[in-house]
Amino acid sequence: LGAPAAYWVTEGAYSATGWTLWGLCSLHALTSIAHAFMRLEQRRWQSIPSLSTQIRIALPTLGFNFLAVSTTGFLSAISLLPSWLPLAYALQLFESARGFWKPAIGQKPTQIGLRQLIVSGLFTLLFIGLWHT
Repeated sequence: LGAPAAYWVTEGAYSATGWTLWGLCSLHALTSIAHAFMRLEQRRWQSIPSLSTQIRIALPTLGFNFLAVSTTGFLSAISLLPSWLPLAYALQLFESARGFWKPAIGQKPTQIGLRQLIVSGLFTLLFIGLWHT
């Protein structure tokens, strides 16, 4: 919660943008954490389970990702956010969809975490670049 205050200090005045940025970053954190939990669950599998089991494990993650893309898409469509900002959230959606199709069977937690760190880093760079468009 210090981020909105830091934003206001740099701007020299209160602005709703601080809360907006905090909410958008929290939305990404939600999708990132859900993705990590899905991948950590998959790593315990000995073999690829039934499609219904795969869907049951992936559904919360994919749901949060669709929510993030659709929410930012709607807010962009009504001009409350930059037009292309949903692309940053689409990156995590793509990664989660890839994780659904290619389960992390037998992967080490560090492999999963490192890949997610890279995706989150790319998200941050995309977000910054798209925020200023």
